[in-house]
Amino acid sequence: RSDPAGQSGMDPAMTEVYVEPGSFMDGRQVSDLELPSQCALVSVLRGDNEFVPPDHLHIYAGDVLVFLAEADNTHLLHRVTRLARTPV
Repeated sequence: RSDPAGQSGMDPAMTEVYVEPGSFMDGRQVSDLELPSQCALVSVLRGDNEFVPPDHLHIYAGDVLVFLAEADNTHLLHRVTRLARTPV
């Protein structure tokens, strides 16, 4: 199959990550996460609200973060999941 856009044709992987109190992500801004280009924070669920996060948004315990990564980079999703659980 031809791939004019230069994409692999693989479906992206998505995961939801619950931010635990005292974790690395708790209290940080989205821009502090320094996500690699192959992994994107696409949505934040906070209480009854869901929104696309700007870089200056602070992340808090209890937030649910929705990440998207290229299928061959799912190891990045595991890394961000650890950051949401690991105490500082």
